[in-house]
Amino acid sequence: MSFLKFMKGAFVGNEQPKYEVLSKTDDYELRSYPACQWVTLSIHDKTPDEFSREDFRRLLDYINGKNEGGVSIDMTAPVLFHVSPVEEKAKDYSVSFFLPAKLESPPNPTDSDLELSETGARELYVRTFGGMAKDADWKREFEVLKSKIENPDDVDLSEYHRAGYDPPFKPFNRRNEVWIIKKTSSMAEPQSPTD
Repeated sequence: MSFLKFMKGAFVGNEQPKYEVLSKTDDYELRSYPACQWVTLSIHDKTPDEFSREDFRRLLDYINGKNEGGVSIDMTAPVLFHVSPVEEKAKDYSVSFFLPAKLESPPNPTDSDLELSETGARELYVRTFGGMAKDADWKREFEVLKSKIENPDDVDLSEYHRAGYDPPFKPFNRRNEVWIIKKTSSMAEPQSPTD
């Protein structure tokens, strides 16, 4: 079933968070996103390049029904890595799957290392690039995006996001994005919907 979800996404496309482009340059877009729900896995003592199939499988199991409601959830995009630009913190990060907008009350995970979270409405600086990106490529694109933002005080550089939109077997026309949060966004702290 999971392979079929990937195949469908590769050829038909997966649901993605809706956004509005507020401004655009040759180097980035400033986008406005509404509140979104995510399921997130925290990773420790591994670089993002060491993120394994087993780690990914835990998130995939959640959407395939390994959750308290036994609910199967459509595959979405992007897969979002929350990464620190600080080298000493590079091995502590998290990975999230976007949850479909129609899923108003997502089922709780049965895997104790997964958690549900919500990001409030926010504005993001986004740089898009292609290829089969490795850690060095993401870092380079983050540095380029950071250098192109006119007012560095306008953004939160404590972490950035790596958004991947394609299944691992797609060789061409890949879409990768680096996201930096604008400080003036109204971003809610991640919280459990049951709180």
